[in-house]
Amino acid sequence: MENIGKSEKKHITKNIGRNNKAIYTNDILLICYFIFSSVLMEFVVKITNSGKLGSSMNATSVMYIIFFDVSYALAAYLITRLFVKRALRYAFCITVTVLQLILFGFQCIICQTFGYYYGFNAVADNAQGVATGFAETTVKIIFSSIFTLILLSIPLIVLIVFNRRIVKSAKAAPKNRIICFIAAIGMFLVPRIMVASVSMGENVIPDKELYSTYYDITSASRRFGILTGLRLETKYSLIPKPEPSMNDLISDSENRSSYKSMPTLLSAAASTPEGESILRTVDYGENSMDIDFEAISASSNGTVKELSDYFATLTPSSKNKYTGLFKGKNLIFLTCEAFSPYFISEQETPTLYKMMNSGIICNNYYQPAWGYSTSDGEYSGVFGLVPKGGVNSMKTSANNNNYFTLGNQFSRIGYFTRAYHNNSYTYYGRNLTHENLGYEKFIGVGNGMENYTTKAWPRSDLEMMQGSIPDYIDKEPFHVYYMTVSGHCLYSFSGNAMSKKNKARVENLPYSDTVKAYFACQYELEDAMTYLLQQLEEAGIADNTVIVMNADHYPYGLDKDWEGNASDYFSEMVGHTVEINFERHKNALIIYCPAIKEPIVVDDPVYSLDILPTLSNLFGFTFDSRLFAGRDIFSDAEPLVLFRNYSWITDKGYFNHSTGEFIANEGSVVDDGYVKQISAIVKAKVQMSLNVLDSDYYGKLFNMGYIK
Repeated sequence: MENIGKSEKKHITKNIGRNNKAIYTNDILLICYFIFSSVLMEFVVKITNSGKLGSSMNATSVMYIIFFDVSYALAAYLITRLFVKRALRYAFCITVTVLQLILFGFQCIICQTFGYYYGFNAVADNAQGVATGFAETTVKIIFSSIFTLILLSIPLIVLIVFNRRIVKSAKAAPKNRIICFIAAIGMFLVPRIMVASVSMGENVIPDKELYSTYYDITSASRRFGILTGLRLETKYSLIPKPEPSMNDLISDSENRSSYKSMPTLLSAAASTPEGESILRTVDYGENSMDIDFEAISASSNGTVKELSDYFATLTPSSKNKYTGLFKGKNLIFLTCEAFSPYFISEQETPTLYKMMNSGIICNNYYQPAWGYSTSDGEYSGVFGLVPKGGVNSMKTSANNNNYFTLGNQFSRIGYFTRAYHNNSYTYYGRNLTHENLGYEKFIGVGNGMENYTTKAWPRSDLEMMQGSIPDYIDKEPFHVYYMTVSGHCLYSFSGNAMSKKNKARVENLPYSDTVKAYFACQYELEDAMTYLLQQLEEAGIADNTVIVMNADHYPYGLDKDWEGNASDYFSEMVGHTVEINFERHKNALIIYCPAIKEPIVVDDPVYSLDILPTLSNLFGFTFDSRLFAGRDIFSDAEPLVLFRNYSWITDKGYFNHSTGEFIANEGSVVDDGYVKQISAIVKAKVQMSLNVLDSDYYGKLFNMGYIK
């Protein structure tokens, strides 16, 4: 440049400076766009779903989301800059933004609908239903979330409108890319260091375990953000996540018995020769089998060994005066779609009212929403185990030896068994699972139920009863299982055929149309049960038949107006603002038999995992109480209701794992280690349930000859 004049040198230098500034500005705008897009979508979903998951807007969670999302944004920028042509860079930006919109929009709608986030396995399993049987429902759900979807679309609109400012043709300065690469690593490492060190208290699972060992899509997304939750979901689908050692869980919980401190071995009155009344303890024995867990442990390794070590530490629960109460009777078991006791009244639903207030009455019953909607609700009641988060546990069991399910227990003693569902027989893989539960035949829409029921959404529970009862009414002894569908959302008179059918019966009720529509579709279940009881009476077998009814989950369709208006219709139905962590899941368990003339009342906390061991005891089956996460509610086992997020309820109080707060019941006094020890028992029961499912543990007992 020796021959260039001073003025020309100055001009060239100025232009170079302008170009570098333009390049720098171009980088900043693109980086800011990616950050804006990710962070905005995260917090739109977080705020929108706070009512379903509880408030989680604390400083630590916010920092996790921001730092992780900034690192992802910087990574997206670096990938964008690999494309030389501006058109390709713009196409990549559009693709990333649209994918984010789909991911965040889907998770927001799913959480608003079910109260949980879905991993990729759950999405794949539900694709069939969304595309077929639930197509109309899906469209209306999307419409009801239109405002949220508009907010999530803002980044896409910004990119389209300002694309030439955000994505320019100028090349990126190499030093900018190096700085961004270093910044991306730094932004990722900061929250990772936090994850390794942050603890919310000794009774709450620390973030480092929530991030790995105790990962599930809902808890991780709630704590670390949707993108991080999905990143971990992808990681653990390729590389199995580390599982907690059962031996460690045993050592954490072994200092506390899982049985009542004052054993309730039922007593009988007796008198001395002098006429004084005394109390005599009656030892009914234990609900156990001759299983040598120590021998199994010695000859096994891995999960089977750890499970056997765990079961060896447990004490079988007691038999009791109710053992065999229903022996030889028929059983009709119903899992009822979105059932709740709040629509039941003596005037409007006299049959269900009579059933709920007769037989065995559980005043403190819970049906937790486990995370996989109806299927997990079924699984918890059928298996007495905690469903595994993020997968279809029932479908996972399809190739297992499900020795203790009621269908298999009744089949082994010669009962006629059959299962029915008035929706697609392949939905949730029921065509693969339900006959493996021990039912001689499973009939749904597509393999016979379409001949019983009129095509509609949802189909009629009454028609299912009318069509199916002739199959078994004359085949005593029998055990029949039903999964109903009439109570399914949407709750509107235009979108629900059963609500429309029964509209006239609810017109004078003092509720909104949404709640009226819920009542109306549930009246179809009332009619179904009225018809069933009439048929049993006419056949002369009512007193010899037990009917059990529980919900799959609370009616989540009442959490909002399905026409798009936000409102808590569930609270309207109950009559007060419903607490979402525990009260929302309080429900009713019906165990009805006309032969029981005086109600048997249970006031202890009870939940769906208790159904299988309780019925196994009532029907006098040989089973091992140690192999269930639930308990026989008439035994000496300590009452315990646990939730998938590790919260729990006992007869002493409530523990909210999200906040680390224990609320003692009035008059209850607990020792300093109570919360820690019960929390350890809960963690052990959850992990035991997952390991039993994944290892086919009952099948291993057969293969080793310990169950014959």
